[in-house]
Amino acid sequence: MRSHGPNAPQKPSSAFMYFLRYQCSQSNDLDSLPFNEKRSYASKTWQSMSQEQKQVYYDKVRTEQKAYDIKLAEYKKTDEYRQWLIKHENSKAARSKNGKSAKDMNGDTDSIDDEFASKFRRIEIFTPEFLDYNKQREMQLRNLRKEVTKQEEETASFSTHIDGLSSANSAMTQQIKSSEESLAQEEKLLTKFYQELASAFSSLQLPNLEASPRSHGKSFDRTTPDNIEAFLSKLMELIQSGHNEALKSKAKECLAAAIQSNSLSLCSI
Repeated sequence: MRSHGPNAPQKPSSAFMYFLRYQCSQSNDLDSLPFNEKRSYASKTWQSMSQEQKQVYYDKVRTEQKAYDIKLAEYKKTDEYRQWLIKHENSKAARSKNGKSAKDMNGDTDSIDDEFASKFRRIEIFTPEFLDYNKQREMQLRNLRKEVTKQEEETASFSTHIDGLSSANSAMTQQIKSSEESLAQEEKLLTKFYQELASAFSSLQLPNLEASPRSHGKSFDRTTPDNIEAFLSKLMELIQSGHNEALKSKAKECLAAAIQSNSLSLCSI
């Protein structure tokens, strides 16, 4: 039921519902489908659209909302709205009364029944008054049906968005899990590579074994997976100085021997 009376202006639909109606107007095949199937089809298209494409429908909602606010303000100035408001407030007040006895309640029910019965007895069938009364009832019933349909469509729209968010959350969770597994695998490979490098260069002694800035003040008494990066950095520095050809040749021999013996499995010549 409308919150401002049976003849109050209708609230604008959601952006998705405008999009759904537009899609149906462009395709007879889509329009002929049951509502749930139309909603499902349009929802997939809606979720794949960019924000810029959706903005057309959001703008329409804003325009319709402004027009609705104006119409509602005008409607609230009418006698019909004032009468509806009085009836609405009286109905709320009646529902809030809790101190009546069962006898009083039965008496009130009888009086209401008598009031309606006397009213109907006063209206003769097929008179103009009777026909006008029926027209008003039919109009109220049509408005109620429209409102129910609109609420069902809005509910379906919310359900579609919730389903989409749930699917997106599941996909994101799976992606995070996959990334974590890949990262763990890469860390295992890196650890293995450091171990193999440390073993390959275990017999290589560097001249001038001062501590490297990357070795945190430790000298290279022996290569380990923890200091292999600093060791290789110092080795590259010595080789690039141009005065350690013998060291360069020895390093190549260490690498070749490790690869040939398959103790450096992640590298090849």
